[in-house]
This record gives sequence, C-alpha cells and structure tokens, in this order.
Amino acid sequence: MNYFKNKIALVTGGGAGIGRALCKELAKRGCFVIVTDINSSQADHVAKSIIENGGQAKSLALDISNYRNVQKVFQAIIDEFGRLDILFNNAAVTVIGEAQDITVGHWERIVDINIKGTFYCTTESYALMVKQGFGQIVNLSSVVGLIGFPTNSFYSATKAGIITLSNSLRVEGFDKGVKVNVACPGYVKTDIYNTSPVINADKNKVWEKPMFKMISAHKASQIILHGIERNKPIIVFPFYAKLLWWLCRINPFIFFSLGKNIVKDFQALRS
Repeated sequence: MNYFKNKIALVTGGGAGIGRALCKELAKRGCFVIVTDINSSQADHVAKSIIENGGQAKSLALDISNYRNVQKVFQAIIDEFGRLDILFNNAAVTVIGEAQDITVGHWERIVDINIKGTFYCTTESYALMVKQGFGQIVNLSSVVGLIGFPTNSFYSATKAGIITLSNSLRVEGFDKGVKVNVACPGYVKTDIYNTSPVINADKNKVWEKPMFKMISAHKASQIILHGIERNKPIIVFPFYAKLLWWLCRINPFIFFSLGKNIVKDFQALRS
C-alpha cells in the first residue's frame, strides 16, 4: 500500500534543499504537493518540474514569519481542497559564529523563521487536522537540537524547541487522529551552507572540511518519508548522528571535548 498516494501535502521552504527534495519525492509517491517558499520563483520552478514529470503540484508564496500570510495560505488550501493530510515544517535559517558576535537582529530572524514560523504553521494545521479528525505534522529539526552545537548555538536552541514542541504535541494529538513526527538529520548537502552568514570568519574555509560526510538532500528526503510512514516519533540520521545522540544521552559530557575542538577550529579561522 502506498502511504502517500492521493494525499495533500504542504511543504514550507519547498524551493530548495531538503524541502525541494521532499516535494519531488512526495510527488513521485502520488501526493498532491503544495510547494511553498518565501522565494516564489523557486517554489514555481519546483512545482513546474513536478508537473512536467507527471506529478501533481502547485506553488504558493509563503513567508512563515508573517502570521497573516500563513492564515491566508491555509485558508486558500481549505477553500480549494477542503483538507490537509500532511504538513512539513521545513523552512529554516541559521547564522554561524561565536555567541559573542551574534547580534539581537540575527537572533530575532532565527526565532522568527525557525520558532515563530513553525508555530504559526503548526497552529493553523493542527486546528484543521483536529477538526477533520486526521492528519500528520512533520517538523524538521536537527541533531544539533538534540545535543547542541557550539558556533551554532542559537540555531541549536531553536531546533531544540521544535523537538520539545513535537514531543508535546504528539501526545495531545494522539486521541484526535493527528500524528506528529520530528526529523533530526546530521549534515545534509543543501543551499543553507551557501546562503547562511558566517560571522567573523571565511565561509569557504568554515565549510571546507565538514566534521562528518554530508548526505544528499534526496537521500535525506527518502529517510524522512520512510520514518513518517512508520510513524517514528523522532527520526535521527545518518548513523553518526544517531550514535552521537545515544552517547550524549548516556553521558551528556561526552560532547564537551568534541565541542571544544569545534570552537578551537573556528577560532583559528576568525578574521
């Protein structure tokens, strides 16, 4: 049985990276995909590509940090389809740097997208799904939300918030027919490394040698979809991310030595 066939799925940040890969993979599996992104041209391009390859999709411009915009988009979905089966809260931003260099402006932007945006979309979709008696909310977090990551502290904090939101809402939604899952990937090769600012260090040098091998966005999308088919509460991947998570649960101080090396390496690149 095809879990995704004939379902209506909305993906935020669907114009690039994991979001784009999810849209294409969902369409291959029979979903009608609503591709949303603040960059409307990117969303249009993804939807057009899906349609050209025999899938079903439409694109909508969506700034998830603007609640009125979120309300307008969800109302449009209700008016057109009458339901929403799956929401993928994927859109996110980050800023790389030591905490001493991160400004309030940086922090506010990260919170507006990663926390407020996820909350806004979750609020609208959860109310709809409770009313219709079914649905699934998939939140994209990160392994850094589970263990933290120095030089990416504020992003880590928002991703940790997404995990606790997911864990809490999963229990509330259980008797209402609403499933909630959270994906916590490690390094995934996406545009975020090119588009995210790096404070007081050369961006190219920072990402020249990632700590772990990156997996493709396509592979990440397949792992995530396999996890939500099985209704896994927390989807952690690849293996090293899962191992780090388990080791830190056994002994929270295990990551401290590794973290010190991360800071030391970044400081060596400071401009």
